[in-house]
Amino acid sequence: MTNFSKLAANLVSGSAMAIAASLVSSPAFSMTAQDAAPATMAAGQQQGDNAGAAGAEVTTQPGDIVVTARRRTERLQDVPLSVTAASGTQLAERQITTAMDLGKLAPSLTVTPSSRGSNTPYFVIRGQRLIDVSAVLDPVTIVYVNDVPFMRPQGLNGALFDIQNVQVLRGPQGTLFGRSTTGGAVLVNTTSPADTLGGYASVTLGSYNRRAAEGALNIPLSDTLAVRVAGTVDRRDGYMTDRYTGYRSNNVHYDAERLTIQWKPSADFTSTIYANRFDSANNGSASQLYAVEPTATTNPSIARLRQEVALNLAQPYQFSSNIGQVENTRTWDVTNVTTYKASPEITFKNIVGYRKIFTYSTFDLDASSITTQEQYGTTSMRQFSDEFQIQGTGKSFDWILGAFYFREHGSDVPYSIVGGNAAVLRYTGTYPVNTSLSAFASGTYRFPVEGLSLSAGIRYSHDKRVADSYQSSVNAATGQITACTFRDASNALIAPPCLYREEVSFSEPSWSVSLNYKASPDLLLYAAHRHGYRSGGVQSRPATAAGAVPFAPEKVNDIEIGEKFAFRSGDLSGLINLDAYYAWYKGLQRQVSFISPTSQTLTSGIFNAASATVKGFEGELNLKYKGIELNGSVGYVKGAYQKYLNGAVDISQWPFSYVPSWTTNAELAYSPPMDPALGQARASISVRYQSRIIASDTPQPDAWIPGWAVADARVDWRNIAGSRISAAVFATNIFNKVYHPYATNLTSSLGVATWHVGAPRMIGGQVRVEF
Repeated sequence: MTNFSKLAANLVSGSAMAIAASLVSSPAFSMTAQDAAPATMAAGQQQGDNAGAAGAEVTTQPGDIVVTARRRTERLQDVPLSVTAASGTQLAERQITTAMDLGKLAPSLTVTPSSRGSNTPYFVIRGQRLIDVSAVLDPVTIVYVNDVPFMRPQGLNGALFDIQNVQVLRGPQGTLFGRSTTGGAVLVNTTSPADTLGGYASVTLGSYNRRAAEGALNIPLSDTLAVRVAGTVDRRDGYMTDRYTGYRSNNVHYDAERLTIQWKPSADFTSTIYANRFDSANNGSASQLYAVEPTATTNPSIARLRQEVALNLAQPYQFSSNIGQVENTRTWDVTNVTTYKASPEITFKNIVGYRKIFTYSTFDLDASSITTQEQYGTTSMRQFSDEFQIQGTGKSFDWILGAFYFREHGSDVPYSIVGGNAAVLRYTGTYPVNTSLSAFASGTYRFPVEGLSLSAGIRYSHDKRVADSYQSSVNAATGQITACTFRDASNALIAPPCLYREEVSFSEPSWSVSLNYKASPDLLLYAAHRHGYRSGGVQSRPATAAGAVPFAPEKVNDIEIGEKFAFRSGDLSGLINLDAYYAWYKGLQRQVSFISPTSQTLTSGIFNAASATVKGFEGELNLKYKGIELNGSVGYVKGAYQKYLNGAVDISQWPFSYVPSWTTNAELAYSPPMDPALGQARASISVRYQSRIIASDTPQPDAWIPGWAVADARVDWRNIAGSRISAAVFATNIFNKVYHPYATNLTSSLGVATWHVGAPRMIGGQVRVEF
């Protein structure tokens, strides 16, 4: 806590100085479900610690969801964007407790474990996915926690406790956000301090010896200062068992804490500090061997591998491995958000954040009991960001101006045992320094024609990437380098052996424009065009001069049309939101392999290997009739390569990898009429479906993974008998479906294909006490 205290004090003082100097600031992403009576609310009226922006008054009705996805307080139905939002209560009702569960929330979104485990998730939105978690590669979807972009996905699977809201924005982002992306953004806002003493505590017990506790305490220290302390502890035995050793993998073992301090000396000034810590130490995410290609492997134990494939197919929750897998993740971060409303028309905000991550993981690439290739790795990264913004409003024009700075540095060092020779380790590490600086402007003009407006924005970014990378063979006993796969012998700045220095810079604009028509208070129509990009970078594993070439940004242009319709007729009310889009991608970053023209050796790396089009549509439905509620969403994605070169080989016929064409979610809930003195009950059943995926970026056999559907159920009884005690029973994967959310195909190199197995049926109960 000493480091937190010192850094927090520096952040507060720095923010105050920024405000005094009239520096601009950044808006917040917040969402509040409005379930009370109709109210009139000024845009920027406090909606928790993340709100606060100048703007026009917004009238809300019962059931309205209020968001600031465009950096202003608006009803969700008034936002001309493809955005899905849910409050903390709604997340609990849908049993969304980790980032891996967010696929239950929004169409065209899937979240899967990466090759480094469940604490490092992959986000896939509208056909765009991260192909590597290396620190030299930017994500296609960025998660923002309390307005700060978390560029590395390590540790993100433990963020969803004591949550105020989550928003999922689909499509290219960048105009209003610190970093430009080609897929989308996920915005997570934690619960802010309140001005009353209180809190909650909950205990959860369940299958596989599940034991979890969560709680929060809100303490008002004075009329102007409040503190909120929250934490969670979660333990669960693994559901995957090594058939030979009994080692239990896919378990849960993490702790997380959060301290939030809010100072509000006046109605016009608010400064909030968030300090978070996450610590997970589990037994990794086991892979199962499901296919072997004898023509591609030289492994002498082919018969043993085939036997284990048969055993895995017959025993879906058992696996084989020759190492005890582990996955350790530690993160901590501090953020300060300071808002000053200089006048009814002008608001300043400053957001400054620091995050540190450390991970260590082991992974059995061949997922067998023999030693073919085992991988280990550590990642240690630190990031700092600061965003300033000034926001103004007028009778017919709202505008935003701002600037953003970002810097991260550290190390990403995987190493492996190859070919069963445990005496030799192969290191493929990188020490990157990534920086970004941008300026942006955005605004909305309301025409004299009733309901007609035009929104436009532009951001200009400069990104720089510097990295010292290396590949070498090391004697495991002595630690001495025995061979350099590749080095930069001509660079005098690189004194240690086997290092290669790469440095590159990029400058690129991103923009958006949309024409919006509010045909009636309940119907919004919009048409939008956006240009986005994802930064280029440098290679993390160069093996030849041809493979050590930096890659350029990938770019996207898209068009999107949509409608948002809300209705009410007697006891029936609902929302119907639809959108369709078409996107053109150039310079898609892909991991490809080719023969080096100079060394005539196999070279692999990340290159701008492809161009493509992606089209699709999405729909969301919410219907309420008396105590019955139906929620649903559907997403369809169709990606097609126009050009895709794997070296000199055209593989443009290959499908988009890890992208299901269809994703659907459906929830049916019933809240029976009850005497308020008895409390309130709610029963629900939900289904998540996604179609099959291809588990390889390049043509491989055995790459198709079947689609699946998983059902969950939950019964809640809130405020039992008028008390502050609530209880719930729940079940996930109630039909015990065997399914595979993620797979890795290495048939061309190791001759094996592996997959992860989704969790079996889990049953549990929860008791929550509010005070």
